[in-house]
Amino acid sequence: MSLLYGVFTTDGEYEKGNFQVIDQEFPDLVRKLADSDVALYLKITETQIIIGSEINLKIKGGRNDSRVFILRYGNGGTLQPIDLSDILKRFFPSAFEYLQGADFHILNVWGDEQFTGKIKNLEDTPLPPVGEISQVVAGKLLTGKPVYVEARDLFKAICLISEVATIVQPIDYLEYTFVISRLSFVDADLLVGPNKPLNTEFDLNLDTGKILAVAGLEQKYKQMVKNSKNELILKKISNKEFKTKQDLATGITQESWKGLPGIEKMEWEKIASPLGLQISLSAKEAIDAVLITGNISYWNRYISSPAFNIQEFKAAISKEPWNNFERFIQLIRPSLLAARDPLKTAIYDVLMETINGLHARADQTAGLLAGIKPEIRQIPVSGKFPPEEKPLTRRGPRKTYLVIGILVLIIAVAFVAMMSVLGGMAPGEAPSERTISENGGTLAILNLTMGKENITKFDTLNSTALPQDLPRNYTSNNQEYSLNISKILKIEPDSAQIQGTLTIYTPELTISTGFMGHYNASSKEWEEIIPIINQPDFTLPITSGGIYGVFS
Repeated sequence: MSLLYGVFTTDGEYEKGNFQVIDQEFPDLVRKLADSDVALYLKITETQIIIGSEINLKIKGGRNDSRVFILRYGNGGTLQPIDLSDILKRFFPSAFEYLQGADFHILNVWGDEQFTGKIKNLEDTPLPPVGEISQVVAGKLLTGKPVYVEARDLFKAICLISEVATIVQPIDYLEYTFVISRLSFVDADLLVGPNKPLNTEFDLNLDTGKILAVAGLEQKYKQMVKNSKNELILKKISNKEFKTKQDLATGITQESWKGLPGIEKMEWEKIASPLGLQISLSAKEAIDAVLITGNISYWNRYISSPAFNIQEFKAAISKEPWNNFERFIQLIRPSLLAARDPLKTAIYDVLMETINGLHARADQTAGLLAGIKPEIRQIPVSGKFPPEEKPLTRRGPRKTYLVIGILVLIIAVAFVAMMSVLGGMAPGEAPSERTISENGGTLAILNLTMGKENITKFDTLNSTALPQDLPRNYTSNNQEYSLNISKILKIEPDSAQIQGTLTIYTPELTISTGFMGHYNASSKEWEEIIPIINQPDFTLPITSGGIYGVFS
């Protein structure tokens, strides 16, 4: 590997070194480093690594002055793998040694007189780690955005740059510039120092470890770093499929999205969208997001995006079981009412076609069962007991009527359910069956979609009827929610085998957020916590009895 080094005055004039030819941009770079009081400049590209620093010194027999020392690795071809951390650690001792041999006495770097001793004493010891803060910094860099870190400890700042540069090294062909500077430095991907560019904010403080502008996003930025090591991403990096940093950010964002469960997808989308990071939307993920979180914001984004494909949606929704299909329609109904007519018509047609398909499958299944169930004979109240044995007979006409009756009933129930969801029930209006009222107003309804009714009682509970160990608070995103006693319901017995839906009406949450959950008496915790976001009613699937409640 070619290794060139040189000493420059702060005016950009070349004094000493082994540069045979000085690249045209070097004098301008040197002046820029001197003007901004740069302690460390690191630029990594596919073909070279440039490291520079302004070092305060005393000319032998003369006055105090400064010189800019620059190293350049690379001979114009693709760089072989290299240990950046080791190069950074050895840069300053090598620069000091060369300058002292050229009759300069080293004073300090960045005004830190103890720095020379710290860096020299490392010898073969690695630079000490700075902790997870480097993952946060690297994660934001991978979103394609610059990072500004407040710091006055030069040694610690060099350790940070060493770690971050090592993390992004596999994609250095996209070019990254890292700078430790007392003054603002234009075009730095990572700028560390006591000052930041105008109209910007520091992302974090290295000296204190305090998270500033990126507060709340730490885990997401760490996820970006983790997913940058994803096998698919690494393959694309090695093939240089990412042409820009924005391409890279989009690729990693998409992989991060795929790796997140349920409601975390929605949180990640909220972060990615403001950062300009696009997520490839799909019908299956839109349907899952609605069913898992009860939130339709991602669904709304999907149907209004160029990615929306009616045939893809048709294929995805037709695979959902009936109870998921019914709940999905209930949740997206407000969205359909607000949709433009052509889109509304297209989705409506798909849903009705799916219902017809479900009817066809029901007819086929009912046909398989026809003739299996024996006729029930009545035991006479008088005469010989037990009655005379007679062979079981099946009457053709009765069987036919029974099958036809079942099919008609299935179709009627499905059609009524569909109509009630798509057009027959206004938002917030309570279905008429199985309502539970409190103070004259509907609190909740229980809709058993599978007909397994082993429930003995519904109770609305007050604070005195609740278990003593029942948690009264729930925390989400560092915000605490309290159990709403007027919105708590007990379904007995706890062991009931139920498949159905529970709808609780929460008009007070139409402009705020709450949560609905089921209390597990064994673990003494609330489970199946689902957010209620800006809607007067919310539906929760239920599979057992017990206590259900709303936090608001």
